[in-house]
Amino acid sequence: MFKVLIRSIIVILIIPTIVLAATPTAFMQNAQVIGTGKQIKAYRVPTQDEKGIIRYYDLTVNLNVLKNGKIDASKSSVKAVPSKLVLSTQFLPGTYTDANNRWKCTMDTSVLKGGRTETALACNKTSGPEISISWASGPIKGHPFELDLKAAGIDKITGYDNYAWGRVGYSYFTEWGCFRTNHIISARQAGNLLNLTCYGESNTALCGTTLIKK
Repeated sequence: MFKVLIRSIIVILIIPTIVLAATPTAFMQNAQVIGTGKQIKAYRVPTQDEKGIIRYYDLTVNLNVLKNGKIDASKSSVKAVPSKLVLSTQFLPGTYTDANNRWKCTMDTSVLKGGRTETALACNKTSGPEISISWASGPIKGHPFELDLKAAGIDKITGYDNYAWGRVGYSYFTEWGCFRTNHIISARQAGNLLNLTCYGESNTALCGTTLIKK
């Protein structure tokens, strides 16, 4: 009986492992999608090939709308280019706007002593700045807003170092939901998208907004 059991185990061990091919697919649910007018842009769309390898692409979809309002898929276009590798705390200075092109925002960056990057953002719809936000990259220890961030418990958030942290300098409007003067914010760059999240005075996200680099 024992010899039969040993032979059975040997037979099982020598059966070759069958490796199944992965299903080529895309994961749009994990991309950053912005739509305006007849154009849809999706940033860092993950795709999977038959070997299971993940790659990232930026997509631009231009829709052709007929006189009757129907979409002519045959004359619509899709352009895909490999996504540029940009760290989430490396910010691209320049002009930004919202998805509806109502806000004009200007972002500038500078390097602080010790290597941190400081970023300043000012946005307006009319004549003068209506909101001003600044943040700095790097760990909370030694951060320009270290005491405020620790008091709010930001250092208790898992993965907080994937974001840059700062505060709202002043805010004269309410369109972004909850961004108020002195509120704590996180900032993250994803391609041409700037994602801002407001935490108020705690470590719980209250609201957020996304701006697009022009």
